[in-house]
Amino acid sequence: MAEEAAEFKEVWEEAFSLYHETTQRDLKNDPVLTNLHSTEDLLKQIGTHEQDFLTFRQRKAKLWAVLRGTMRGVELIGSFTENALTLTPFSYASPILGAVLFLVTAAKGVSEAYDSIMNLLSQLEDFTGRLQEYTKAAVEPKLRRKIVGILTTLLEIFARSEKLISKGRFKHYISVTFLGGNEDVVQGMQRLRSLIETETKLVGSLTYSTALRTGDTVDRSERILQRTDKTTERNERKLEGITNSMNDSRRDAKEKEEREILGKALDENIFVKVREKHDDVTERRLSGTGDWIKAEPLYQKWIQEEDPILWILGGPGAGKSFLSSRIISHLQEVYPQDAHRPSRVSVAYFYIKEDDQQLRSVNTILKVVALQLIDSDSVFRNFAADVCKSSENTGTAKRTWENIFMNYFGSRQSRDSAAFVLIDGLDEAPWKERETLLQLLYSLEKARSRGPTESPRLQFAMVGRPELRESISSTWGSQIIFIEVSASKNSIDIKNYILKSVDRVKALKLRHTPQAERKKLRTDIIDKLEAGANGMFLWVNLMLDQIYNTSRPSDIRSALDAAPQDLDRMIRHVFERMAAESSVNKADLNEILIWVTCAQERLRLGEMDTILKLRPPIGEGMPDLEDRLRGQFASFFTLSRKDNLSTEKLQLHLRDERREKLLHEESHDTDRPAELSSTSDNLDDEDGEEDATVESPFDTTYLEFSHASVRDFLLQEGKPETRKWPKDLGIGVEVNEGQHHITTILLSVLCDEKHDTTFIENNLSCYAADHCLFHLQRLDRSTLGNSEKQMVIRPLFTAFHNNTIIERWIDKTSNPYGLWIQGWLNDNKMSDCLRGWFADEGISDQGFTSEEVSRMRIAARSTAALFKPMALFCARNWIGPDVNDWNPELYVWFLHVYLGLDGLDGRYMPDHTVSLERLDLRDFSPARLRLLANFGEFEKSSIWHRRFAKILRDAGYINAALKEFNTSLNLNSEDWITMEGIAYCYAVRKDYFKAIEWESKALAILAHGADEDRVECLRLISKWRHETGNREGAIEALREAISFSPMDVSILFDYINILNIESKYEEIMDLASKLQEDPSNSKDEDMLSRLLVSPNAQEIFGKAAETLGKTEVIMRAFEKSLTTAEHTKLTDEVSERSYSLTEFRCRHASESSQAMQLWEELLKKVQPRTSDDGFFYVEGRILNALSQLYYDEAVAAEANDQDFNIWISKLESMAKPSKAAESAEFYARQDNVFLLGLWYRLHGRLKEARACFKPRLLEAIDILTDDYPENDAFGFEHLAFTLHRAGDDENATAAISVAMAQLDKLKAAQQSGHDSTNQSNANNASEVNPMKPDNSDEILQQTKTPENKASLDPEANVEKDSDNADSTKGDAYVALEQFDSLDLEAQEKMSADDTDSFSWTCDGQCTRKVEDWQGIYVCDVCIDLCFCDKCAELVKGNKLGFRLCNPSHSFWQVYPSDAKLLNIATEKKDGKTVPRAAWLEKLREEWAV
Repeated sequence: MAEEAAEFKEVWEEAFSLYHETTQRDLKNDPVLTNLHSTEDLLKQIGTHEQDFLTFRQRKAKLWAVLRGTMRGVELIGSFTENALTLTPFSYASPILGAVLFLVTAAKGVSEAYDSIMNLLSQLEDFTGRLQEYTKAAVEPKLRRKIVGILTTLLEIFARSEKLISKGRFKHYISVTFLGGNEDVVQGMQRLRSLIETETKLVGSLTYSTALRTGDTVDRSERILQRTDKTTERNERKLEGITNSMNDSRRDAKEKEEREILGKALDENIFVKVREKHDDVTERRLSGTGDWIKAEPLYQKWIQEEDPILWILGGPGAGKSFLSSRIISHLQEVYPQDAHRPSRVSVAYFYIKEDDQQLRSVNTILKVVALQLIDSDSVFRNFAADVCKSSENTGTAKRTWENIFMNYFGSRQSRDSAAFVLIDGLDEAPWKERETLLQLLYSLEKARSRGPTESPRLQFAMVGRPELRESISSTWGSQIIFIEVSASKNSIDIKNYILKSVDRVKALKLRHTPQAERKKLRTDIIDKLEAGANGMFLWVNLMLDQIYNTSRPSDIRSALDAAPQDLDRMIRHVFERMAAESSVNKADLNEILIWVTCAQERLRLGEMDTILKLRPPIGEGMPDLEDRLRGQFASFFTLSRKDNLSTEKLQLHLRDERREKLLHEESHDTDRPAELSSTSDNLDDEDGEEDATVESPFDTTYLEFSHASVRDFLLQEGKPETRKWPKDLGIGVEVNEGQHHITTILLSVLCDEKHDTTFIENNLSCYAADHCLFHLQRLDRSTLGNSEKQMVIRPLFTAFHNNTIIERWIDKTSNPYGLWIQGWLNDNKMSDCLRGWFADEGISDQGFTSEEVSRMRIAARSTAALFKPMALFCARNWIGPDVNDWNPELYVWFLHVYLGLDGLDGRYMPDHTVSLERLDLRDFSPARLRLLANFGEFEKSSIWHRRFAKILRDAGYINAALKEFNTSLNLNSEDWITMEGIAYCYAVRKDYFKAIEWESKALAILAHGADEDRVECLRLISKWRHETGNREGAIEALREAISFSPMDVSILFDYINILNIESKYEEIMDLASKLQEDPSNSKDEDMLSRLLVSPNAQEIFGKAAETLGKTEVIMRAFEKSLTTAEHTKLTDEVSERSYSLTEFRCRHASESSQAMQLWEELLKKVQPRTSDDGFFYVEGRILNALSQLYYDEAVAAEANDQDFNIWISKLESMAKPSKAAESAEFYARQDNVFLLGLWYRLHGRLKEARACFKPRLLEAIDILTDDYPENDAFGFEHLAFTLHRAGDDENATAAISVAMAQLDKLKAAQQSGHDSTNQSNANNASEVNPMKPDNSDEILQQTKTPENKASLDPEANVEKDSDNADSTKGDAYVALEQFDSLDLEAQEKMSADDTDSFSWTCDGQCTRKVEDWQGIYVCDVCIDLCFCDKCAELVKGNKLGFRLCNPSHSFWQVYPSDAKLLNIATEKKDGKTVPRAAWLEKLREEWAV
């Protein structure tokens, strides 16, 4: 040790000497250092040196945070003090802290200098963070030497940096740090990097030597993880939905509900397209492209929220989308969008696409932007979910803007929230949409100009072409200041793009060409492209496409010399060259150009393949379509795959696969002659290698133009009034001819019933149904001849008058409510267009009968006459003799809108009592529904009354529905569907005995019916028996259902659930064995493996397996389930199932140590993908699980007098909040922060504990102070749990008493007999004992005698008034005359909406009703876990049967609670109980410090 100390002393003396020589300051003897022992000392000293300290902290909050984070590790490493710095009167950390102090002081308030210092310190943060780990255990001597070397090198770099800053050479300093300009500093940085690399390797080797001792357990883990890793590294398929892997906790259930509401209301599917576009642009953008924007003054003002709107304008092809992608990535760097560590400063984006109808509506833009904000700001998510419960609130762009954006970001509850939004391609939006968006932005500008108080923290960056200036100035009444994307700014980006792309030129890879000549050619190409680019990436791209496959250098130079400088001329030039190629089939190319130019949305590759096959010769198409698009036509088109792989990367993958295959064949061909065994050489020879053939999935690969300018050019040249060049190429688009061509094809497809069978996988039916009328609307009829008009009118007439085609049209429409109900029916322009076609005087009688001509003329008179055939179709299929059960609600809504059409002018006359935006049947009155039902004047048959009754029931009119059902049954006593309808009515009322009785009668009629119908009847009987307490009867019904349909997943779920409730573990495991023996449709997966995808099934089978000691059965099924997920290449599924398998090991197989290792490895794989939908849910579950294990290990280590720091360090590393922007407050949302805070509090580290609890506590207060009382219950629970863990039990108990008051009300209602439903069930029970089977068993036995019928005698089936009810009557429907005394207008709440006011459930999976609980206990450690009084005792006694909670954990009893405490947390306002504002404000003041 003495020898080591002397060595360290010599090193430090040399460092002090160099520091003195550089800065002329004797650091070792400087008196300032005697007061520098910690990071806080350093920050305090900076304060004394800065004249305006407050301003410094506010404006340089990020530097402050970096200083604190970087220097914390330096401060803590005290084990070196004695050996390293015994020669000084201060601690070892002092020289480093002092050097940083003098470095910051030298900046003298200059922002650029501060930024440079921050950049330097940020590079060091990773290393200094590791210093904290070295304080928790003994450090090896070799490692100690490395650390001292690094620290003394740091001292040198700080000294040289200070010298440069003192001279004011800030730009030079930045170049030194990042590019290398000052030799001394560069050498210091190189030494530092080298030392850190060796330190890292040394740590790795030491860690490895320790890891070797983990033994066979780790080996088993590694085998599983290697398999998971192999699958994870394959091409990812992004998740389409975001709700499949939600937690079962109460808070996550609420979040799931909110996300479902928001996903539906805010166009989640469209966001998937937007994200794919962004991913594609980001994938193609080179590193560093667009970095120049960060230095722009306007951009700096915008990102610091000084200006709310940033305008960025640039010409076509200038790389605006690349720049947008860079801005988004920069914002996400500054404000991390981690769902588990959100900053409450959100980042969102949208790419407007002129050729995609879904990507150009302002309301859609705002909705998709709002959807992106919910992950970073849970308060906003709660707010938006409440707003979106009514579709009226987002029915128009203005409503969405005001109700979601302005009402939230302009309110007090959003004081800590901000949003940065980038919209790319504003010029591509239709004029009216653009005008609307500009008006909304102007309202934001005016709101912000009134001052910062309560002004909305919304920042919009708008990117588009320069011609936008005219639109903006006309809307705003003034000119704007903007950033111009010009050649002077993006020239470096373009040069880097050229350097990256030029090596793909074939001539530069030909080995027979001398290297010097290839080098000269490469230089010439680069110079020519740079000189001609003039700031346009597109120009460079088009030029490169012309020379990529050219072999002769002279041809390349000729092409470069002939290239025009103007972009339009350049596009024309490329078309000229393509027209001159004999291998180009101009007809095929024109067909592709027409469709991509005029399409209403992006076309799938499969759709384009079908389009080409529809051309003569039918069915042939273009066999090499994808090869052509990626090769010969690549100048104009791009193919977008879900994995975002470019053509170049796909070909590289295929080439690598080909090489591997050939090498494998060669290694097994030992008899091959040596002269032929030169595969490795041949594979690297680019001359002879054939291009690999890429085969993309036709259904998920989209075709679009490589740039919007190509479409702009074709539209310009496709209209006579805007054409610049003669039509002499044979390649191009005539817009009106193209629209006519597309319209006739789409209408023909729509009327062709055989189209779907001819083109099974990639047909045009859905596109035709959605867009045929939009193409028709864009067709100029006046330019067409009679024959061309007839090509349109014939299929158009068929589509409107043929019931088979109408049904096909509605069935194929992607959103029939949106297109028909909310669109075409009340779109006057559309109806005018259609009526114009049917009224056209040029229509010849030839080809049409006189009756058809007459019907067309009638259709032309009014909108009502036009749509009458469709209205009759809807009435017939809803309630007429030709019943189609597909979508009766759609038919009802169609008839409602149709009957609102004015017969004279066809304009829709809105019924203000019914909302077309909300589309809620409950808006209808019974009278209105009867009017709609009578429209077709069909015979009042049994079917008519039954169908009418179903709509009445779904609208909540139960009395009226029962009357119609009874009428139907009187007309047809064997109609089992009517009987089931009656059963549903009683189930809505929770009169389950009557529901069971009627469903059993339906089952008796179905004795020889379809199995699926009988299975559904039995499922309902089981469900309703369970509600009455007859669980044995419920089980029996499910067994019978399984006998009819053994592989029905929903039935199996119901079955295992009720077996679990009854603790029938033997039966559960018997079923598990049978399910493993009986394979499903999947090759690798049996039925048990499929069931185990559900967390609920995992828990049920796990509990049974653990109880009976058969966990290996379930483990095998889990393994099979995981293998299946790997084969599907769905990486999110692999992660989810890997988590579930690990959870099973921990909870049921007593393998917590192995589970910990597996979870840690899985976390490493998941975290890089948490930006993808679905993965962050898995990450959250892993974080929570690991945190609880770490906490328990720390507690156990402390109890056994062992080192617990390793576990707390792990907790700290997971809870470390993400970096946020300067002066930005953010919530550390993840639950595991609670456990770290609890540990800190219990160990006296109160300040750190408060830092953990503060974000969640302030979030809860925000929820309770918003304008939506619906989320107050959640807010009080949130607040209570946080306060309790923070040690404030007085306020915590007050908060939780509000939630518990709901349980008191529920108990009181039960006690007083308030629940009339239970009383009604009791009166109608066949036996007093609810566990005894009901009399439906007798009816079940009668299923073999279908002649058993319901009585038609009204007197034999009368339900008496409640006072005279005869519970022995067999039939439960009401005689018709009895309905005269009932309120048929009464609207009852549907059971689906009838949610309990108290939503807590016992996590012990007990079967007790919540009303029977005598106490509720919440675990202090486990996240979101509570137990009833009986289950809490089982947990404490370690008798629960599965590991859900550690028996050593303490519990907080939250019920019963003191009702008097309600007055602390709540108050009365306008007769309503609301959160007490003064109490919440006091809490905010206490915690916001």
